[in-house]
Amino acid sequence: MLYLYQRFSEATLRISSGLILNRMQKIKYNKARKNILFISVSTKVGGGGSILYDIIRNMKASCKQYNYFMAAPNDGVFFKKTSDLNVKVCDIDMLSINIRSFFQVYRCVVNNDIHLIHTNGKGAGIYGRLIGLILRVPV
Repeated sequence: MLYLYQRFSEATLRISSGLILNRMQKIKYNKARKNILFISVSTKVGGGGSILYDIIRNMKASCKQYNYFMAAPNDGVFFKKTSDLNVKVCDIDMLSINIRSFFQVYRCVVNNDIHLIHTNGKGAGIYGRLIGLILRVPV
């Protein structure tokens, strides 16, 4: 059973990474290095936190032409693990959907000149899509 789960996770990881890279190749920018922001509602063990960590780790190892950023709450082990990968991490409380968290994510996107937003979770999806719409950043 564990073997099937590992195979599914690896396939999902390759598909997710491929979709993100495919989207980045379609974007034309003058900057040599493009910035990708990953937004997540949690960094706890399991689920979205672990998948997000795997995506960032594998993309960072294979795609050196991008800068990686993460906006997530500091509520689990993957927050520290991701920051240990030399990924700039914005600590944003996303336990509930509110205007304060929205503007924290907005500032993270503007201050880091983000070119692509990847969301993971309901609240992150709402923030990412609204900010992408306002700033014309692909999500």
